[in-house]
Amino acid sequence: MRTVNLFVLAAVLTLSGCASTGNPESRATQNIRVVDGDTVEISTERGNETVRLIGIDTPETHAENTPREFDLPRTQAARRCLGRKGKAATRRVKSLVDSQNTSVSTDPAADRRGDYGRLLAYLYAGNTSVNRQLVEEGLARVYPSQFSHRGRYEALESRAVAERRGVWECLRFRRDPTS
Repeated sequence: MRTVNLFVLAAVLTLSGCASTGNPESRATQNIRVVDGDTVEISTERGNETVRLIGIDTPETHAENTPREFDLPRTQAARRCLGRKGKAATRRVKSLVDSQNTSVSTDPAADRRGDYGRLLAYLYAGNTSVNRQLVEEGLARVYPSQFSHRGRYEALESRAVAERRGVWECLRFRRDPTS
């Protein structure tokens, strides 16, 4: 009876999307091109792939920013600030991966592919998690999705917000005088 209950529970979790979506997969990258702060194009032994950095979102560099995503007012000043921070995030990713051995790794707690068919993965430059580094430096926000390191990333984001690091410097454009 206990075995049947565990089987039913596992089946329910899998069908509801609450269970792991598979084993993590890691790939060394041979070439990497930084598209923006949260997207890179890589070459591996399996071919070319566009990778969306899992768990994070940086301001746009090739499209208009949505200030509300960063809890900012819809003003030109906020949009300009986000645009500058998006460029800073892109430069930071380039500096992290420059002259480093890079790899990507998927997350068993997350979907493998995003809305646009991009691989969702952690990017590593040497031993540094680029995703985590961007959140810690305030150059990315935690993206509202399911992934293994969410709690850790949220703590890093809270610290960056409190210290007004990176993109969180743009909070000065909020109308709330207590912010």
